[in-house]
Amino acid sequence: MTAESNPDMKTNRSTCKTTDALENLAADGATSIDTNPQDDVKNMSPLDHPRYKANPIYLIFECYIEDTVGHLPEVKSKALQDMNLQKVFKTKATDWRAVIRETLHLSDTIDIAIQDLWYQNRGAFMDENGRADTYVFSQVFTDELMEDGSILDVWPPGALDAAKKRIRRAKNDDKATGNHGSL
Repeated sequence: MTAESNPDMKTNRSTCKTTDALENLAADGATSIDTNPQDDVKNMSPLDHPRYKANPIYLIFECYIEDTVGHLPEVKSKALQDMNLQKVFKTKATDWRAVIRETLHLSDTIDIAIQDLWYQNRGAFMDENGRADTYVFSQVFTDELMEDGSILDVWPPGALDAAKKRIRRAKNDDKATGNHGSL
């Protein structure tokens, strides 16, 4: 799904960029969600980070992506749930993941798009110790999805089934080798 095929998506994403949303996120504890420890910007609230200051929703969406590929630490997931994002974004959904899906008007297949791209490209997202760097992947995915005309979650005939098969295969391979989503 793209902003072009869903006009509400672009409008809602712009709404999420407001100062009010930034203040609400900060008031509800978004500062407990860390940014990349490798960032040059130290000793600042994540919401003061240049990447997130104008787009606070990116911080939460990137956690969503990390959770979708199985790399979001439980403490961060709990912190997100405790932030009461339903109140911040005025959604019907209560689970933090569902709140993000509703707020950004994400499709029912967004998790498949995230997992498929992760499993296909995770070799390119390794840190200096050879571990999966889902933080960088989540930033790249977010940037690509938020681009006007993005086709990351658009499925030509047969593509969705092929993606599901690739994900199943990758998960089975990981299970057989004990990798748990890394390489």
